[in-house]
Amino acid sequence: MNDNKKHVWWRWPAIFLSMTALGLASVPAFDWADLDPLYRGPVAGGSLLALMIGIIGLSVWFFFLSSFKATLRYCLLGVVLVVIIGFLASVRSFDVTGYLGIIPRFRWQSDPQEQLELARLSSADSGLPPIDPTIDPRTDFPRYRGLTGDGVVQSLELLANDWNVRPPKLLWKRPCGGGFSGFAVAGNVAVTLEQRREQEVIVCYDRTKGTERWIYAYDAHFRDPTGSGPRATPTIADGLVYSLGADGDLVCVDVRTGRKRWNVNILADCKAKRIVWGMTSSPLIADGRVIVNAGIDPAANASMAVVAYDAKDGNRLWASGDRGAGYSSAMRATVAGQDQVVLFDAGGLAGLSLEDGKELWRYAWPTFQDMNIIQPLAIGPNTFLISSELSNGCAAVRVTRSGKEFTAEAIWQNRYLGSKYANPVILNETIFGLSNGTLVCLDARTGERLWRGKAYGHGQMLAVDGHLVILGERGELALVAADQRAFRELGRLSVLEGRTWNTPALAGRLLFVRNDKEMACLELALRD
Repeated sequence: MNDNKKHVWWRWPAIFLSMTALGLASVPAFDWADLDPLYRGPVAGGSLLALMIGIIGLSVWFFFLSSFKATLRYCLLGVVLVVIIGFLASVRSFDVTGYLGIIPRFRWQSDPQEQLELARLSSADSGLPPIDPTIDPRTDFPRYRGLTGDGVVQSLELLANDWNVRPPKLLWKRPCGGGFSGFAVAGNVAVTLEQRREQEVIVCYDRTKGTERWIYAYDAHFRDPTGSGPRATPTIADGLVYSLGADGDLVCVDVRTGRKRWNVNILADCKAKRIVWGMTSSPLIADGRVIVNAGIDPAANASMAVVAYDAKDGNRLWASGDRGAGYSSAMRATVAGQDQVVLFDAGGLAGLSLEDGKELWRYAWPTFQDMNIIQPLAIGPNTFLISSELSNGCAAVRVTRSGKEFTAEAIWQNRYLGSKYANPVILNETIFGLSNGTLVCLDARTGERLWRGKAYGHGQMLAVDGHLVILGERGELALVAADQRAFRELGRLSVLEGRTWNTPALAGRLLFVRNDKEMACLELALRD
């Protein structure tokens, strides 16, 4: 009888231990087996449930049902409770990763805003040359994803192709404000958008020293559990900076002085409602127009989803469209022989008239919570790559024209690339992208996956000189060969601390990176 009782008692801990092991191993095993990513979400959810049941079951069994001495059980229970209470009391805040993991920030860690304020007190811009915002069309990076808007940067010099031998050199590193904006680089300055306490702040830094040259601040503070602060990268054009805040504040300031030229809140102006994770449309400057995606108010659609303002004075020129805003940015492209605006909004991919915003064509691409985020990527004549969640995967959309009528249709579609918010690039008819954080390579003509590489998390990448420069989610930089034959990492180094989602900028040999706590500039080495 006693033996049977022992057998019964040990059966439950064995079950709970198995569930804990299953919860820990299921997702890594799923990724290793390279199964259909559509089912990764349910597997991750089931793994979390199994892990929770396993841990809770083991705890209940050990502390209340096991045959261990009561003194030992109660002492350990007290220790566990003290550890849990101490942990919760010591946590200042949490960061959320792209995999929905939690990164705690403890009270003994310095507050990023305090670090920034101390750094500003000790910083001085004396001795710096006058600001020169002249854009070098060969090397500068004046807007989101670079001069051409596709993340591909042209290099005038042969850059080192092995970071293990010739790694980048750190020129400067500084604290910065919050948010997910990237840098726009022109002339001798780099401009970004930050959250500083209760204000959004356009900040101009010296390109070579990282010293603050000027700021333009206004009251705004977008808050979200996944990360607070502004999202969009500013645009530099014709000596002016154009910036869109998370609450819809479109601001134009002079690059040389930081003085405001004009501002308008696009949500109020277009009778739209802020989308869930804040406004992220980096301003497109085209023929004297500033074009942004305002979206709609679903309860009272004013049909002013996309809006163009006069670049000089901020007067509205046109507003059109009845679809919700996405998290992508308007871009200019010649499609089927016509110069137009291409936009990946909440409803899908669309082409709009540059003159009046009239919709010319559309390819429907509905996604979970309207999360169309990446920039459409031109991968062939009149053909764009779009990608969202793993359930959608990716598609190559070709636009054709007959007379005045446009038609958009997918020429291939698969789930090999679920970009979420990590922009892919294309080189030599080969697509490179982070699919749920793992680097993959696709044939642009067929969509066939050529290889699957390492996981870098939900980061961002640029392409330069036949290589990929990847800024991973953990703040690591990696150099990868843009080779369709096989994955080859050519070096890796840690640069930033904490979750990093911001897009890097590369101007000449200077690589600018930041997250919501710190920023850095590195000089890429030359090849021997």
